[in-house]
Amino acid sequence: MFWGDVTLLGYIPWLIKDFVDRSFIKKFIVKHSMNSSLVEKHIEQEQELCGACGAKVGNKVLESALEKLPKNVNNMLNKIGDDAAIVYLNQGNHVFTTDHLRKFCSDPWIMSRITAVHALGDIWAMGSIPLLVLSHITIPELSLNDQKNHLDDIIDSADQVFKKEGASIIGGHTSKGKELTIGFTILGHTNKNPITLNGAQDGDYIILTKPLGTGIILAGEMQGLAKGLWIKNAHDWMMKSQGLISKFLTNKVNSMTDVTGFGLYGHLKNICKSSNVSAVLSIDEIPILEGALDLSLKGVRSTIFEDNLRQANTDQINSDNKKWPLLFDPQTSGGLLASVPKKHIEEVQSKLKILGLSNSVIGKFVKGGTTISY
Repeated sequence: MFWGDVTLLGYIPWLIKDFVDRSFIKKFIVKHSMNSSLVEKHIEQEQELCGACGAKVGNKVLESALEKLPKNVNNMLNKIGDDAAIVYLNQGNHVFTTDHLRKFCSDPWIMSRITAVHALGDIWAMGSIPLLVLSHITIPELSLNDQKNHLDDIIDSADQVFKKEGASIIGGHTSKGKELTIGFTILGHTNKNPITLNGAQDGDYIILTKPLGTGIILAGEMQGLAKGLWIKNAHDWMMKSQGLISKFLTNKVNSMTDVTGFGLYGHLKNICKSSNVSAVLSIDEIPILEGALDLSLKGVRSTIFEDNLRQANTDQINSDNKKWPLLFDPQTSGGLLASVPKKHIEEVQSKLKILGLSNSVIGKFVKGGTTISY
C-alpha cells in the first residue's frame, strides 16, 4: 500500500486497500433489473432504453397505427403486416422492405453488418433475392475525422454483406443526431410467388434456424451482467447470413417469417392468425444462446418484453418451464421461422446442419383456433 512516498507492508494495510478497492468497484454494479415486473414503476422509467430490436414499438401500438392506412394499395399484392410488401412492377413481383436499428454496439462495423443481415431477413423470409439497397444512417456528433471513419466502416461493412447476397447499395441519406442509427431499405425480386404468413398447414413441422436470446444478451450487456464470450457469440449469430438456406427453403416450406422484435411467440402467432392454425411447441427443443438462460433466471429482460408478453392474451402461459421468458424475447437478426411439410423435414434439417444453422424441430402446427401451447 502506497501513501505518498511512504510504503506500508503487512496484513492490516492490505485489508485497508482491499476495502477501498471493493468500495470503488461497487459503484459500477447495476442494482436494478430491466424486468418491470420486479421493480417499481418509477425505477423502470429511469432505465436506459434497449437498442436494436429491444427498442421496437410494441405490437398492439403498431397494429393500432397501421389500421389507419388504406387496405388496398395500387400494385401491392399482399396485406400490410407481412414481412415485406409484395408489389407488382412491369418486370414481375418484387418485395420491398425497410429496417433500422438504434445503437447497441460501440463498433460501427459490427453494428452495420448485423443491421444489414437483419434487414435482409424480411427478404429471405419471403423466399426472395435482394436486388437494390438504400441506406439511412444517423451519425452522432463527432469530429469530422471520426464521422468519416464511422461512415467508412458502416458502408464498407454493409457493402460486403449486400454484395455477397447479390445486391447493390445505390444511395441513401445520412444525417447527424443524438446516437448512431443504421438502416436499410431493400428491393428484392422473385420469379415465383413470395412466401407469406398464410400457408402453414395442419401437420407441418416448425423449424427455427437461429437460437433465441439476443434481446436478453444485449440487455445483460447494458447492465454489466453478460460475459464477453456470450456477447461475442451473440454477435456472431446475428452476423450469420441466411441467404443460402432461404433459397433452399423456397420450395420446401408452406409459410415462413423471420423472428425479430416481437419475439418467437409474437411472430409465430402472426403465422397462426394468418393461416388459421394453432401451434404446439416443444419448448425444450428451442435453441438458446449461451448465457441467455442464465441472465433470464436473474430477471434480465429487454424493455419490450412486457409488450411482447401481452401478445399471449388468452393463451395459457406455462411458467413452470424456466425457458418460457425466452419466447417473448425480442430478437435482432433472428432466425427464419418456417412451417415444413413432413415429406421435406429430414432434407431441411440436413441442409441446416451443413450450413451451421439450428436444425431442431421446435413444434408442430395443428388444426383449430389460433393458439400457441407448450
